[in-house]
Amino acid sequence: MLGGALVLGGWARWRRRVEPRHGFFIALGSMILANTRPFEGLFVCIPVFVGIARRGFKDDEKKRVSLVTMLIVCGFSAALMARYNQEVTGSAFTLPYSLYEKNYNPAPIFAAFQSPKEPRAYQHDVLRRFFVDWCSEQVDRQSTFRGWWSYHRERLEWMRAFFVGPLLLPLLVLPWTLRAKTLWVVFGILSGVMGVHFLTVGIQPHYAAPLVCCYFLLIVEGMRRISIIRFRGFPLGRFVNTFTCLMVVMNLALVIERRINEPSGWETARHEIERSLLLSGGRHVVVVRYSPDHDLLHEWVANGADIDSSKIVWAREMSAMKDLRKYFRDRMFWLVDADEAIPTLKAFPELSRSER
Repeated sequence: MLGGALVLGGWARWRRRVEPRHGFFIALGSMILANTRPFEGLFVCIPVFVGIARRGFKDDEKKRVSLVTMLIVCGFSAALMARYNQEVTGSAFTLPYSLYEKNYNPAPIFAAFQSPKEPRAYQHDVLRRFFVDWCSEQVDRQSTFRGWWSYHRERLEWMRAFFVGPLLLPLLVLPWTLRAKTLWVVFGILSGVMGVHFLTVGIQPHYAAPLVCCYFLLIVEGMRRISIIRFRGFPLGRFVNTFTCLMVVMNLALVIERRINEPSGWETARHEIERSLLLSGGRHVVVVRYSPDHDLLHEWVANGADIDSSKIVWAREMSAMKDLRKYFRDRMFWLVDADEAIPTLKAFPELSRSER
C-alpha cells in the first residue's frame, strides 16, 4: 500500500513540478513494491516510468538530477535484493517465492495458459494435501467457464465486502468522476490489475494492496463531486458524504466489536505458547502434531529467516525425529497437538536407545 502511494504520489508531484525528492519517492516506492507485491507493482510502475520517459530529460537540470537519484536508489536496492536472493536461493535473480513455487506448488499461476506440473514427493502429509489436493482443486474448478465464473464470483464477494461496503455511493458516480482525464491512468491501472487477477488461479483482497491509493483517489474524487450537489438550495451532496463517513465509522466499530467478542482461534493459542516459551528463556523446538482432518489453512509452522539463531523453532512431526533431535541437540523439545480443543505444550518424548 505504501509503495503504490509513493510511486503514484511522487509521479503526480513530478508532473506539476520536477524535484529530485519526487524521483526519490518514486524509486523508493518501486523498490517497496518489488519486494512485496512485484506482480501488481509492475502494473503500477510501468505507466509511471513510461510517462517519465516521454517527458524526456534534455535541457532540464532538475530532471537529470531526479533521474540520477532514481538510478541510485533503484541500483542500491537492487544490489541488496540480489545479495539477499543469492544467500537464500543461490541465485541473485531468483526470488525466494519463485523458488518456493517451483519446488512445492504443481498448480500454475494462470490456469488458462499453463498446465499443472507433476507433484513432487512431500515429506509431510499436510504439505501433500495442501499442494496436491487443495491447490489442484482450485485449478480443476476453473477448467470450465461455469466453474471459473463461480470461483471468481466468490472472490468478487470478498472484494466487495472488503473494499466497497458503505463506500458504494462515491463509486456510483464513477462515470462523472472520470470526466477528469488525469484519473483515467489511475482507473486503467486499477482495472488492468483486477482484470489480470481474473486469469489467475487464486486471489485474495490483500493482493490489491498496491492499488489502494488508486481506489481511495477515485473515492475521494467521487465524494468531492457529490459534495457540490444541491437540491432546491439544500446541500444534499454534503449530507450524503456525511452519511457515508458515518457509515464507514459504524462499519469499522462493528468489525472491532466482532473481533473483540469472537472466540479465540488457533492463532491466539500459538501466540500464547510462543510467548510463554520466550518468557521462560532458553532455546526451544516446538514439534506440531496435526490430525488427519486438520484444516490446511491453519498452519502453525512458521519460522524466521535465520532459523538457527531463533530462540524458538517450529517443526512438523515426522515419522523419524532422530535427525532433527541431533541437529538441535542443545534445545528443549516440546510437542503440541494443534487440533486439540485447547492446544498445550507437552514435553517431547526422549529418543529411544535404538534412535540415538
